[in-house]
Amino acid sequence: MPARRTSAKGAARREQILATALRVIGEQGFRAATLRGIARAAGMETAHVLYYFGSREGLLREVIERWDAGATATAAAAGGADALEVYAAAVRRNLSVRGAMHLHLSFAAEAVDADHAAHTFFRDRFARTERGIADALCAGQEAGLVRADLDPARAARLLVALADGLQLQSLMDTDLDVRADIDAALDDLFTGGKRVPLVPTHDEPR
Repeated sequence: MPARRTSAKGAARREQILATALRVIGEQGFRAATLRGIARAAGMETAHVLYYFGSREGLLREVIERWDAGATATAAAAGGADALEVYAAAVRRNLSVRGAMHLHLSFAAEAVDADHAAHTFFRDRFARTERGIADALCAGQEAGLVRADLDPARAARLLVALADGLQLQSLMDTDLDVRADIDAALDDLFTGGKRVPLVPTHDEPR
């Protein structure tokens, strides 16, 4: 029984640190977010953060995975046909927390090296995201909503590349309207030049 209480307390402490780290990164940017500052904001000693995450890089890596898990869970719940809207919402979410977006893009660039600790995570993430978008486009083609001349896999790959590139540019040019550009790119995929719900719901408005 004591071991179970300790485990529950440890899990709660980890959650507290992750939530605090994400908040601090959102407010200060990930380069300015130090272990000491995150620990202080969480009301604990730096040694406690190191105990649970091992290093600043270890903490930042788990922050990225936690940030990404929310979008992944939403996409899984929505199903393949709604993946386009889920993806657009994920991009908008990224833009709302620039520090987390900067962290994500920086780690993704570093993870190109096969021996990087986050290499597998980002490789699988790209594959999973592109697969979900391609499935949505296939569903749209079957419903006659998405252009029949599209190669779903290629279009998905290009859309992911476009979104990541625009998010990177937005870190340098705050006047860039990434939301509008993503919406325009999505609209171009549809037969009428304007996207519509792939799976309309009749019980509640979308």
